[in-house]
Amino acid sequence: RLRHALADTEQIASLPETTGVDVGDDGTVYVAVPTDDEQGGIWEVPPDGEAAQLATIGGFPNGVFADGDRLLVTESFDGTVFAVGTDGSTSTWLDDDRLDPSGLGANGITRSAAGDVYVAVTEASDDTGRLLRVPVADDGSAGEPSVFAEGSTFYGADGVTAREERLYLAVNNRQQVLELSEEGEPVALATAEDGLVYPSDVVVGQNGTHLYLCDLAVESPAAAGIYRIEA
Repeated sequence: RLRHALADTEQIASLPETTGVDVGDDGTVYVAVPTDDEQGGIWEVPPDGEAAQLATIGGFPNGVFADGDRLLVTESFDGTVFAVGTDGSTSTWLDDDRLDPSGLGANGITRSAAGDVYVAVTEASDDTGRLLRVPVADDGSAGEPSVFAEGSTFYGADGVTAREERLYLAVNNRQQVLELSEEGEPVALATAEDGLVYPSDVVVGQNGTHLYLCDLAVESPAAAGIYRIEA
């Protein structure tokens, strides 16, 4: 049930480096660029325009979630979530110790149908990953975060996406894509036995019946690709 999903492809932009990506309601593509110079931050690619830098963010900008007229962007080295306006204005949205462990911190980010934001923490400790749940106030600010899921199962928590009451999480170090219930209980949808090497992100297809996942396959480039599985 794990299938290659790439068919016809077209390059629409050339960027210095890329990590997270999301698409706004108007079709603008927003991309995190983690270079260690002035090009690092968020770039935008309008549907009929050229790529341009929208905001500068230092460190390692990683996850991007288009949230109405703003973007929520994770920075993995310091474990911070930034709010970036579509005008390029940037402010700290969430700074919490649980996003900034000794290893790689805040990574994937999404928002559920109920309105909560979820942030994946890749390396909460030597063998532990976690998901934080963050309520969102009426004015768009972050409420008090809580741990939604945590443990060795989630070590390597990377890209995360939501569909209705369910979350889907790519766990790179465990070579799995997980479905999480409302209570945070995980079920593996795809594993190394299905051919996964280093799954780094997952999104729900437009029809809602399939998940599309990116396998970075760091040490096995031939296995890298975009795959489709039934949701």
